[in-house]
Parts: sequence; structure tokens; C-alpha cells
Amino acid sequence: MGCFFNRQRSISLSKYEPWTDDANVFEWVVRIRTCFQALNIPWKMKYDLLMRDVYHAYNSDIPFHNRRHAYDVFQMGVCLFHRNASKMRGVSSLRKFTYCLALLCHDADHRGYTNQDMEEHGEIAYDDTEDDDIESMCSERSYNEKHHISYAKRLVHKHGVDMDTELFTRLISKTDLATNKRSPKDVVKTPDDMMVLFVQLADVGHVLRPWDVHLSFVCALNRERSTPLSVEDLPEDTLQFNRTFVIPLLSIINTFNTQLAQSLWTRYKTNKRQWGIVNGYFSEARRTRTESRAE
Repeated sequence: MGCFFNRQRSISLSKYEPWTDDANVFEWVVRIRTCFQALNIPWKMKYDLLMRDVYHAYNSDIPFHNRRHAYDVFQMGVCLFHRNASKMRGVSSLRKFTYCLALLCHDADHRGYTNQDMEEHGEIAYDDTEDDDIESMCSERSYNEKHHISYAKRLVHKHGVDMDTELFTRLISKTDLATNKRSPKDVVKTPDDMMVLFVQLADVGHVLRPWDVHLSFVCALNRERSTPLSVEDLPEDTLQFNRTFVIPLLSIINTFNTQLAQSLWTRYKTNKRQWGIVNGYFSEARRTRTESRAE
């Protein structure tokens, strides 16, 4: 397993190694434990068993919402927390643990259907026991998020692990960006507000990864769609998603950590330029086809 820490044990976006399907559950636990250590979260032996269950909570047959995505979100979220450590100094170990667990479990037991799929077609019905706290914090139509919270809470209870249940529920509920759309003018005032922002940005953080990693995630997400887009439609669809959901999050980061925001903007713009090149290629191909048909 490659090292994704520098010599000062400071977790880094640039040292990221994507999760691969040939990696096993042992490596999963080791990577997670190492990230916990970077945030000075004490590791308890029962966490080993909990993290093994979290590993198995993700189905590798699901193209996008699998443990590769879960690890990507987790590593990005830990990096964002670490890069703002001075502002998060008062956060207790319990709440840091809860934050990390929310990152790991935010898509636990995902079945490959969007909330819109379930709204429009009734593709799946979860059999979760009704939980008033979950219902009060989640949108009525956040079917997936409610299930992820409920499923993860059962795992945590199974292993007798302590967490801040209210914070956990709030963080995962906010990953439904369709019902929690952010404005660039939003103000974050408390560590809890920042953790919500970090979870939201980490959830779409593949946009900020190296181009080959980002592209692989975009293609995987497209394969998971009930009706996949044509390859030629992917560039504009991705850029529109980024304009709607990613840019506001980066703008909010800029209000309290300009240096981090500039680094993230550089990553964003690099991939945006790549999509422009791809879009230009497809546009030229369409023009050539049109001319050929006209002859």
C-alpha cells in the first residue's frame, strides 16, 4: 500500500491514492485508521469490526456509489478538516469521530437508484424502522439519505460505538444537494457549519481530483443512471452540475480559507479545461457528420 502522508504525517490532497477493487478489507481498515490518527482521533479496537462492516455495506457491483466513492469522500473530507485545523480546534474527539463516520457511511447500502428514480418510478422501497430524528432532519424526498443514516446507525449500535447521533444525522442529511442547494453568499459561523460544508464538498470532490480519476467517476456515475447519457452529452452535463453545486461550495470556502480555495479552484479549472477540449472534439465530430450527410 502506497503512502499518502508526508513526513510530518499531514494528510494531503496531492498524495491521494484512489481506492481500487483489488484492495481488501484489511487495507480499508488500515487506511481509515491512519486518517483517524492524522486528526488525533483515538482508535479503539471495536472500530476495526465496525469499519469491516462499513466496508461490506458498499456493493462493488454498483458502478458509482460503492466503496471507491466512499473512500474518495472520506479522504477528501479528512483533508478539508485538516486544512482548517485552527478553526476546528475546539471540536471534541467524539465529534471528529462522528464527522469521519458520516463521511464513510454517507452512502451506506446504496442500491444504485437516485431519489428521483424512487420518486418517479418507485424502483425501491427501504424497510427502515421509522425514526423521528431522521424524519425531522431530512427532506421528505431524501429516501436514500434517510436509509443511509438508518442503516449506519444500526451498525454503530451493533458494535456499541459512541457517536454524536444528532450531528451524524445532520451531516448525512445535507448530502442531498438537490434539497440543500448552497448559495455562494452562505456564511459559515460554527465548526458544525464547516463540517456540513466539508461533507458536501467531499461528496462531489471527485471534481477536484486528477483528470483521469475525475473522468472515471463521471463515467461510472453515468453507467449508474437509469437512462445513461450519450458520451457526447457528458461534458456539458458535468459542467452544468459543477456550476450548480460545486462552484457555490468553493466560493464559501474562499470566505474563510483563501489559500485552500485557490488550491481547489486550480484543480477545478484544470478539469474544466479538459472538458472544454473533449467538448471541442465532439463538436468537431458532429460538424463533420453533418457535412458528410449534406454531401
